[in-house]
Amino acid sequence: MAISIKEVKKKIDATKKTGQITKAMYMVSQSKVKKSEKNYNNYQSFIKRQENHLQEALAYQPDNYENRLMERNYSGVDAYILITSDTGLAGAYNANSFKYATNYINKY
Repeated sequence: MAISIKEVKKKIDATKKTGQITKAMYMVSQSKVKKSEKNYNNYQSFIKRQENHLQEALAYQPDNYENRLMERNYSGVDAYILITSDTGLAGAYNANSFKYATNYINKY
């Protein structure tokens, strides 16, 4: 099975081009990872700020403050608030949020 020099050169060129494509794909994926990490870190700071706002709002309530939403509920029924997105390509985010919430509610 003799292979000509021309065929060997073609295979070498094809391998080099495949390597270039792979390298380009790797650089694109690294860029996407960095962007995702940045978004995650921004989201974490957003959550911390929301927690702080809620704690501050609850801390400054007078002792005799009455609100039906703030009363203890001994009926054994829990309420959950799920915040999802309504903009852009958030279908996967919303679906995962609902899946997590459903699993959490079923578990507890």
